Amino acid sequence: MVRPLGLLLAFPIDCPRAACAAAREELRVPIFVLSSFGFVSDFVLRISDFPLCHMHTDAPIMPATPPPGRRAQPHLLRWVLVGMLGFFFTIAIGVTYGILHKRSIERKCDLLATWVKTTHPAGAYPSIALPAGFADMSEDHTVNAVVLPDGRVVLLLRTSLGWHHNWSGTVYCTTPLQSADFGQDANGRPTINIKGLDDHYITEKASNHLYHVAFDLG
Repeated sequence: MVRPLGLLLAFPIDCPRAACAAAREELRVPIFVLSSFGFVSDFVLRISDFPLCHMHTDAPIMPATPPPGRRAQPHLLRWVLVGMLGFFFTIAIGVTYGILHKRSIERKCDLLATWVKTTHPAGAYPSIALPAGFADMSEDHTVNAVVLPDGRVVLLLRTSLGWHHNWSGTVYCTTPLQSADFGQDANGRPTINIKGLDDHYITEKASNHLYHVAFDLG
C-alpha cells in the first residue's frame, strides 16, 4: 500500500538510512505511474534514482543509475570484441594448421627420399611402387623419383588423378632447387627441369623444398 507523500516529509532531519530507503521505495510507484504516461519521463527517472538521504543528511551523493537504454553500448562493444577475437582466432588456427600440415608432408617426403636413395642408385625411376608406410602419399601408390649424381633426390607424387591423364601432385627435393633447375613449358608456365621427371607445371611454391604441380593436355 502506498502511503501519502506527506508522510515522507514527517521524517526528522537526521533520518536513519533505513527510513530513507523505505521512503524511496514508496516513491517508486507514483513516479513509475507518472513516467508511464510520459509527463516527466527522463526527469522523473533521474529523480527516482536520486538518494533521498542526501536531502536530509550530509551523506555523499551516489551516482544516478543510467537509463536502461544507455547500458546497451558496453554490451554491444563486448560482442564486437568477442566477434573480432573469434575471427582472428579462427585465422590463427587455419594458418597454424597449414604450417603444420606442410611440415608433416616435408618430413614424410624426406623419409621417402632417404628410402629411395638407399635402395636405388643414381638414375631416373618413372614409377617406383611405394612401400607400405608411404602408400597413401600418392593416389596411384607410386612415385616418380630421380636420384641425381650430386646426391640430391627429387620426388614427384601424383596426389589426385583426373580425366584424360590429367593429374595434380607435389614435387619434393632434398635440397632447395637452384635457378638452373627451373624452366617453362610450351604455354609459358613454370616447370622444374630435372631430367627424368614427368611433364608438369608449377601451380604453387609451398617452400624451398616442396612445390605443388599439375599436368593437363591443354
